[in-house]
Amino acid sequence: MHRIFLALLLAVLLAGATSALDLSWSDTGEAETPPFSLFPGLAYLSISSPGGVYVQLLDGAGETVGTGLLLEAGNGESSMACVIGDAGDYSLSINGDREWTVTLTDPPVDEEPGTGWTDVGVKSTGLFPLDAGTVLFSLKSEGGAASAELFDAGGRTLASVFVKRDAPEAAKEVSIPARGLYLINVEGPVLYDAWTVAIEPLQGPTPSPTLAPGGTTYAEVRTRYVAAARAWGQAWGASDPAVIRLFLRQARGAYTTCLETANAVNDPGNAANLALARSVSTVYIDLADAAIDMYDGADAFGAGQSQMNAGDYASAAATFEAAAGTFDSSRSLFGRATSTLQTVVYAGTEFGDGTAYTAAIVPILDAKATYMGEFAAYARGWRHTSLAYAAGLNGDTATFRSEAMQAMTLFDALRATPSFGADASTNYGVLASRLGTSPVPDKKAR
Repeated sequence: MHRIFLALLLAVLLAGATSALDLSWSDTGEAETPPFSLFPGLAYLSISSPGGVYVQLLDGAGETVGTGLLLEAGNGESSMACVIGDAGDYSLSINGDREWTVTLTDPPVDEEPGTGWTDVGVKSTGLFPLDAGTVLFSLKSEGGAASAELFDAGGRTLASVFVKRDAPEAAKEVSIPARGLYLINVEGPVLYDAWTVAIEPLQGPTPSPTLAPGGTTYAEVRTRYVAAARAWGQAWGASDPAVIRLFLRQARGAYTTCLETANAVNDPGNAANLALARSVSTVYIDLADAAIDMYDGADAFGAGQSQMNAGDYASAAATFEAAAGTFDSSRSLFGRATSTLQTVVYAGTEFGDGTAYTAAIVPILDAKATYMGEFAAYARGWRHTSLAYAAGLNGDTATFRSEAMQAMTLFDALRATPSFGADASTNYGVLASRLGTSPVPDKKAR
């Protein structure tokens, strides 16, 4: 199955991109790691050791970031999400009394909060999804003092709860501003006393505030624009498809809010800035939808192949057609985003001259649109292949030949493409062989 690589390279207009974080060190005693690069957001620090270990994250100036992570002897593992405020070089200072392994990665993704998490020591839950609305954030300790802190995926603190020995339970209501991924750091009591932290939804999403005509300003638009760009950057800094999807939807919602806010502002002095915010927000809304369709289409295509392998040809045909339709939608959205991007006017704005950006990104978006069109054709080739196999299984020779020839026509058109040429040629040859014909020589990839 072809996998989709979303290399959009949209790293200007405030939207940054980062790569997946996956670092690991193993040693004994004291050590300091070589410098490594981190970007704003959350970095997941974890320790495993039979002994005690203390790890400090240091910035480029050697200053400690946060409080450090402590693993007490006997607990085995400890973890904490570190909030990274600025991009730059960082290092770890590690002090252990036995052998240890320290890792620094993107936060893992947990399942739904369910009934909560129970553990000991200092631990992070990993990222989990929450809908917008009000939740009850609670902490219970079986020993001494403990604390828990709730973050969004960008590292912003939403709430904290604290307990102590004579008051071992605490809870508070917290407003979740938007559907997305969240994370909890827990600092449990010393030794081996357990704690339980939980998130319980209390009510559904709250309505978005109505924008009062004339009551908003360009400053608010810019604030929303920066927030949307940050969410977009988080999507391209993630590696797990489920996380990317959530960030894409969050970014889409943020750009939609930015667009609505810009439409409500009457500020002639910032007309050029407002026009740019509207245009670029429209572009990124379409790009988010296009990227989500890419992933959804890939999932459907994979499901179709699984159905083919299981011999469920009728279901596979329907699934491949659904995948093709989703790829067609993605192609259309990429095309529309490209057209809108080429209308953006940078003159007179605070964002500088973006013509070089436009010139660089348009060919990339055009290539993505072309790729989606080819993937749609490839999926339809598999649809006709599925129908041909179903007909052959039923002894319907005429339908088998008709469907196989339609599939061959689609595969033949893809044999010269860089992305699908090899697979399309193989599929074409298999069908030609089953039809009793000789496949024509492969076309050269362009």
